[in-house]
Amino acid sequence: MKKLIGTSVAVLWLLTANGVLAAGKFDNWQGSLSQDSSEADEYDSAKGKVVLNYRSGKDNWVVNVNAQGLVPGVSYEVIFYDGNVHSLGCFVAIAGGTGHLNANGFSVADIDPTKPGPEPRVNVRLDNPNTVVCDGVADSAKLTTLSSAPWNSSGLVAVGSNRPE
Repeated sequence: MKKLIGTSVAVLWLLTANGVLAAGKFDNWQGSLSQDSSEADEYDSAKGKVVLNYRSGKDNWVVNVNAQGLVPGVSYEVIFYDGNVHSLGCFVAIAGGTGHLNANGFSVADIDPTKPGPEPRVNVRLDNPNTVVCDGVADSAKLTTLSSAPWNSSGLVAVGSNRPE
């Protein structure tokens, strides 16, 4: 019995030492997008989903965003915010107010849901119509993964790991 307990403790220590159980090693994160509390107009039914997947073989992230309830024909920027704004790309909402962004190649430095500081989140905000590049308008978030006013929870949930170790 002592040998079994000792072996179990050793395996648990190895898993923890290698980071398998540490939150920073989760590479699959999901979150629901909901209306930013400051918006109360055409975005009443805005919602969506965010999936963040880390690809260890390429050492980068793939970000998939699906949004509904936005204004058709309007361009939106998707950002990851962790104290700094990291632009993930833009999309134009199509008929029915839906938008989709599938972006890849973002480094670990760009997306770290475990970084201490402000609650990490994904926001969908207005793209600046006066520029030709993807350049969002500050403080114009229409959707956010932050949950429950006064927005005190990230809303991004670790759902697993696909790392080989």
